[in-house]
Amino acid sequence: MVRSRVEAAWPAQRWLAALIAVLPFLAFMLDVVLRPREAAAEALSLALVSLEGAWAITGGLLFLFVIGHMLGNLQIFVGPEQINAYGHFLQHTPEILWPARIGLLALVVLHIWSAIQVSLENKAARPVGYAGNPKPVATNFASRTLLMSGLIIAAFIVYHLLHFTVQVKALNLTGQDFISLHDEKQRHDVYRMMIVGFSSPWVSGFYILAMALLCLHLSHGVSSMFQTLGLKNKAWGVLIDRFAKLAAAGIFLGNCSIPVAILLRCIK
Repeated sequence: MVRSRVEAAWPAQRWLAALIAVLPFLAFMLDVVLRPREAAAEALSLALVSLEGAWAITGGLLFLFVIGHMLGNLQIFVGPEQINAYGHFLQHTPEILWPARIGLLALVVLHIWSAIQVSLENKAARPVGYAGNPKPVATNFASRTLLMSGLIIAAFIVYHLLHFTVQVKALNLTGQDFISLHDEKQRHDVYRMMIVGFSSPWVSGFYILAMALLCLHLSHGVSSMFQTLGLKNKAWGVLIDRFAKLAAAGIFLGNCSIPVAILLRCIK
């Protein structure tokens, strides 16, 4: 009953949220069109800063979600009772689950959209490259591939949701129906689902590759977030860069430990 009420209220909430989100943008664009050229250029410059801020803030919130999601999944090492109870709580608390899902979807969309817009603005600011195409100064592979790795990660998220959340049988490459898996207490058997799901070397390999791209993305993105928000200076810059790399490495090891342990039959 609670689930049906939430789902019934969702369309109205969606349109209301969309209207609230679009109105300030329309007002801003009208203001830009009506201003003189110099003032419009200044307004667009401020918009770029705002886009970078949105990119950074949404990235920071998604970074926190990745950590929380990893900690939740690592409960598989505690045993089936722990992670099945965790999964049961989430699945039977729609007042938490659905706002979280909608919020995460909004964060992902806004993060990708702002990243693309900033990239397009940067290219428009200098449509002709430097002579000889020199290597960018003070950049690394992670920063130069930030947008591309982000788009690949977005594609993986779609597959990951279809695999473990929607539980599309054709995509798990095992032939088993994850929806039918239940433990002795008739809860959805998340423990068994993860073991069966990651028992496929192809699925585990794709997951590990996606985690490598995600952590490559985070190793620069977390540091860039602090810089964009004005929290990175000479005194803290080195520590922030190290924190970003260590956090990315920790997330990679934590997430990849699950499929590796399953493939090695350390968990069964």
